Amino acid sequence: IAEKLGFGAVSYRCGPWFTRGAAGRGAQIDLVYVRADRVITICEIKFQDERIGKGVIEEVEPKRAAFPNPKRYTIETALISASPPTDELVRERYFNRILSLEDLFG
Repeated sequence: IAEKLGFGAVSYRCGPWFTRGAAGRGAQIDLVYVRADRVITICEIKFQDERIGKGVIEEVEPKRAAFPNPKRYTIETALISASPPTDELVRERYFNRILSLEDLFG
């Protein structure tokens, strides 16, 4: 995935991230890369049949805001999806990269 996102040659640590908030509300990020080039890539992964619409931004933004960034790294977002994004989502330019299963395995 790192290779397809364009930073395979950069050293990184990766895995899921989650936190538990007040009243049982928390945040979970499917996949996070903390890279040696001082960039954090937050990946939202969707496996649904319908096209991914603009509403996914409202899901990801609170997770992005909750993620700790004490060293002030640049934060990028990526969407990895089994279904294509809508044109409306692409026009928003919220995600730095959008990958399909075809991109990964095609």
